[in-house]
Amino acid sequence: MLIGSVGFAQQKPKPKDKPPTQKEIDEMMREAQKEMDGLSEEEKKMMEEMGVKMPDLKNIPKFTDQQIQEVAEQEGQFIPKKDASRISLANKKVTTVVQVKIHSEDILGKMKRNYDPEFIKAGESLYNSISAKNPNTNAVEVTGIGLWTIGKSDMALYLLTRAAIDHPEDPNTINNFAALLNMRGYEEYALPVLKSLNSRYPKNYIIQNNLAHAWLGLGDVAMAQKNLDTALMLYPGNPQANFTKALIEESKGNKKGAVDALKKSISKSYSSEKRSQLSKLGYELKDSDVNWTIPRPADALGLEQFKLPPYPKNIEESEALKPVWEDFKNQINKELAALSAKRTQSEKGIEDVIQKRMQLQLAGKMPLAPWYADKATIKFLHLVSEDPNGGSFQLVKSKEKIKRATELIIERENQRSQDFAQKLGKECEFGEGSTAAQRKACCDKTDAINNAYLADVNGIAEQAYLNYMSHMRRRINDETYYKQYMMWPEEFEGQKLLAKEMWLTVLRDADPIFVGPCMEKSKVAGKTTGPLQDFYDLNCNNIVSFGIPGVMESVWRCNINTVTIDLKIPFATAIGIKSKVVFDTDNNTHKGTLEVGTSIGTGLKKQVGPIKAEVKIDAGAGIEFTENGISDVYVTAEAAVKIGSEFKIYPKNADGTDPKGASIGVSTGGVKGTYSIMNGASLDLAGPKGPKLSL
Repeated sequence: MLIGSVGFAQQKPKPKDKPPTQKEIDEMMREAQKEMDGLSEEEKKMMEEMGVKMPDLKNIPKFTDQQIQEVAEQEGQFIPKKDASRISLANKKVTTVVQVKIHSEDILGKMKRNYDPEFIKAGESLYNSISAKNPNTNAVEVTGIGLWTIGKSDMALYLLTRAAIDHPEDPNTINNFAALLNMRGYEEYALPVLKSLNSRYPKNYIIQNNLAHAWLGLGDVAMAQKNLDTALMLYPGNPQANFTKALIEESKGNKKGAVDALKKSISKSYSSEKRSQLSKLGYELKDSDVNWTIPRPADALGLEQFKLPPYPKNIEESEALKPVWEDFKNQINKELAALSAKRTQSEKGIEDVIQKRMQLQLAGKMPLAPWYADKATIKFLHLVSEDPNGGSFQLVKSKEKIKRATELIIERENQRSQDFAQKLGKECEFGEGSTAAQRKACCDKTDAINNAYLADVNGIAEQAYLNYMSHMRRRINDETYYKQYMMWPEEFEGQKLLAKEMWLTVLRDADPIFVGPCMEKSKVAGKTTGPLQDFYDLNCNNIVSFGIPGVMESVWRCNINTVTIDLKIPFATAIGIKSKVVFDTDNNTHKGTLEVGTSIGTGLKKQVGPIKAEVKIDAGAGIEFTENGISDVYVTAEAAVKIGSEFKIYPKNADGTDPKGASIGVSTGGVKGTYSIMNGASLDLAGPKGPKLSL
């Protein structure tokens, strides 16, 4: 979080050109406006169809030359300069519940004096609507948090300020209020309430983390480091505290300390930003560094239920099983043809879908990749890695076993030829006048040699191929599972069909050896294998959701975020929300982690807050956000999910019900659930801030 209040860039700023003055900026804007005014109507229409909106350069806010110079000077700095005047405001005493309420009312007054009047009207309308429909709940607070997750941080702060006035006694509400103040660059107003919370709950890692980010935003690294150390002592896996510690260590030139802290942070909660930072420090992320927190089925496509017919181990089995194998392969070939046709059909029209998606992406209404794609790619690359622990290495080993088995079978075939020459002897050297007894004696010996041969070679072949199938089954299942997070839905449909074709091809390529009896016997009625099994349908139905039913719900499904606010809100344009928002264009979510079910100031060990000292972490779950939206989810304990304020990470059953024993999440019971925001540091010093809150 702390976008605009804590920033990180290169360690040694390079010399920069003199920043332009406001007069020079005005001239550039006039030239740009002339260029846009010169566009034809056809050109403007084409840009709109591509999702590119024409900017309004006439209403860009003005800045003084001094303000522009200050921003230019801050560019390239790790930490803002220590601000003594703002730190003096942070020393305000806010200790009692009454003082918290007064302080919150003071912030509300400042917002009303400094924010746009239409924004204030919209905020009041939203607050009144929620309060009237959901009295005596934390619905206002949770709706504010939901708005933060889609980038509406100013309106989120407005609602959290209102919630703090209504519930100054609630430590979760006050913490979240302070966290939003930190995000919008108002650390001097966040510190007094965070200090108050810390005096009551000195062993709470969330409060310690947010205190650290408040001090860091004011440029006081020493105080920030003190609170960070405490937060990490209480909760060593704290993803935000570890990330911020890494950036501070890097600023000190401690590369190893920075890498160690980043690895701890990314182990708990992944983000591409952390991965980039590690790469910049010379460390390439490994599969073992990344924890996959979403439950993964062992057999995603149901490949295990497809069984090969038995390999014949003697001539009688060879006679009986040969038609079974022929029927099995005929069915596979028919199914392969059907799947290929389906895949061809699914690819028709996909170009139009891709074009529409690109337009939404250009317009900022859709991310460039599904929200879990980067993390899933790390796991996928391990599957195709040729390292000794990688999936490709193991698969190659299984293919080598098949090659060796083939070589052994050739040796056994040569041995069988020798056995025929050595063991049959004169008993099989007879002409047309041979007796039935002679022919039977010869065939008995021939069949005995072939029985031994079949038991040997098909035993070798079956063992090697089943081992190969086991690796391929795992490979196809895992690749397809992770690709559902890497691909868009219409692309993934084709990938599922391709995965099924790959598996059926593996089954078809099994090649047992058949040898019939020496003497023709009565034919056994041809058998079949029965119909092929059906594949499981792998849908991207893992979800992360939280909210209050009937008020606000935010849901992430593998590749899309939908926020539903079940209210008819006047001034909705000023808030910038619709009844359903799909990757809102104004996605300026400030970095941070939303922990669900971690209640500050409740439980048997009240002074400890959301953690138990002896086990370091209580039941809870977290959702990490970056400026681009959600980056990861993690679970700190398992619990059943009930109706109420909730966090869910699990695959639904086919009928839409929750699977028994598969739910991972936290229920806080009823509407009065707990959500705790942990601030996070940003690499962008010049990120968005709220308007200056003057007296």
